Amino acid sequence: MDVIQFDAGVRVVQNLRKVMRDVLAIGRGGTSFQESIEYAHENGYAPEPMIPDNMRCKIIWVCQDKSCYEQHHHWMEKSGRVCTIELS
Repeated sequence: MDVIQFDAGVRVVQNLRKVMRDVLAIGRGGTSFQESIEYAHENGYAPEPMIPDNMRCKIIWVCQDKSCYEQHHHWMEKSGRVCTIELS
């Protein structure tokens, strides 16, 4: 699994093949999640992304419940693994 740190753009990509003991988070602020929150509120879910045919990394898709999984797993499984998480 890779962890991607971002604010206004990708800053650091770290691979998690082993335990990370020293983590340095860098950034200057300026991150805005507002557009994605508004989109999710208005539309429920984002549309299926266009995944390049030659993309080698796999994606872990996490659905908020079984209903979301049933609705979206067919396209999510094309690019990686899909699971659900129960949110309280």
